[in-house]
Amino acid sequence: MWFHYGYFVLLPNGIAVPSGDDFGQTLDTYKIGGSMGVRNGKEGIVVEVVKGDAAKRNGYEVMVFIVESEPGTMVPRVPSREAIDRALRALTAVPTPPATIHGVVNDKRMVAIWNRLYPRPATETFHEFLIEVPLKSTFGERWYKTELSKTELKRHVVEQWLRALREDQQKHKPLDHTPGQVYSAPAIGATTELIALSHDLYLLQKVHGLPRKLVCRLRKYREFQGARYEIAIAAAFVKCGFEIEWINDHTSRHPEFIARNKRSGEEVAVETKSRHRSGTLHESGVLPPEEKLRADVDGLYNDALGQDPGDRPFVIFIDVNLPPNTMPEQTVKWRDEIVGRWQNNQQQIALLGFTNFAWHYNPSDHVSRPELLVSVPLMSSRPLRTPETLRCLELSLNAYGMVPNEY
Repeated sequence: MWFHYGYFVLLPNGIAVPSGDDFGQTLDTYKIGGSMGVRNGKEGIVVEVVKGDAAKRNGYEVMVFIVESEPGTMVPRVPSREAIDRALRALTAVPTPPATIHGVVNDKRMVAIWNRLYPRPATETFHEFLIEVPLKSTFGERWYKTELSKTELKRHVVEQWLRALREDQQKHKPLDHTPGQVYSAPAIGATTELIALSHDLYLLQKVHGLPRKLVCRLRKYREFQGARYEIAIAAAFVKCGFEIEWINDHTSRHPEFIARNKRSGEEVAVETKSRHRSGTLHESGVLPPEEKLRADVDGLYNDALGQDPGDRPFVIFIDVNLPPNTMPEQTVKWRDEIVGRWQNNQQQIALLGFTNFAWHYNPSDHVSRPELLVSVPLMSSRPLRTPETLRCLELSLNAYGMVPNEY
């Protein structure tokens, strides 16, 4: 029997950030005070292990809370019981996306998306389903065959990610593998990009929130990057209990979509921007040396301000699209640059978020955690109505690219 483990990094401010999940053969794999090893220059120390109903309410059999410290230093001070309980309550209070509806009937797994049932092989994993149905049905068989007829370097980046997945599957397939046998492989940049996109498409399809125009933009080389980021941010709102209304008015400037939370009554206007850079994601030219790259998104920010409808909280998300950082001080570097420019946000903004989802720079390497900076102006004239919205978006985006098994 396998037990579902969820891992959460406990930040100094008391928020527990999801950092991944996997399966163990017992409920007692980790002990308080044990080391999780070194990742991205930080050693993870187990400070709490939660089982039973408290873990099940969050979708796991076991929840492991971790505090990060410098490798080789003394074990950090264990958070108080009260601090652990607060973090656990905050996780439980965060809205969850619509559940996956599925069941096995006559050796077929029936999976529901909106008002349609998909019969799938019972041995198919949830991640395989995401690629075979939400992703491939979105792009279409005709598009897929057209891309395969091109030379590899001229194919759409999604087909390049699919090819990388096929190669990685063959690389890690056991020699004695039998049909239907499940095996795993370490995540690499290309497969992380592919699974993240597939899951975002799935979330939007479940709430009937993927318009045809957006699908057409995904298929086009030059429009893919912007459309893909709009989908990522819209899916983050869906995870937090919001419905999405895309705006198609061409007569005036407006945000990408309106997000409505029927439970809380909150409604926000959302604008997204993604920094295009030479040599990446179908952009022509050559990427400049890394030391010359900056989070130079001033133009995108100023353009985003012009999309404010002025009648509800206004949220802006911008992806800086920089090579992923491997050292903590590099992460601070681009964040410091951002803070230095936008530390005095205008009153019209309810939330300003900067992300760096950049696994496409290293498609064959093991992935790093996504990078995120969220700012909530204290003097906003139209603030968010509920603090849960901010907390949920932070949790969702901090865990972006880590897609749990929903079967």
